[in-house]
Amino acid sequence: MKELEIRQPVLAVFDRGYPSPEFIDFLETEGIHYLIRLSSNDYKTERGQMQSADEKVILKHSSARLQKIRQKHPKRHGRMKQKGETTVRISKSTLPSGNELALMTDLPDTVAAEEFEKVEKNP
Repeated sequence: MKELEIRQPVLAVFDRGYPSPEFIDFLETEGIHYLIRLSSNDYKTERGQMQSADEKVILKHSSARLQKIRQKHPKRHGRMKQKGETTVRISKSTLPSGNELALMTDLPDTVAAEEFEKVEKNP
């Protein structure tokens, strides 16, 4: 994506299987906005603590989470340990089947009118 020199904001959409803390940190470090579909077991504790269907959630960089990252991504481990947590937005809804759909993103819940004006002036 960097080689394409895209000058507009990028939104990467992922299906289940991608929401690891180190991947989220990578996307945020690279300035890539994301929307990730969560599986039923992803961030169960944090989702269970939500007071509404759409809110910001803090993902703690616990020692258990960091231990897994240290082996595979030692540089990212140090950065994440120092950072301590990552704030994401999780939105939950119920599908017609009765199953829960949960999405994780870094997008804000509202976009200011000024942002739309910038896009319209500079397509």
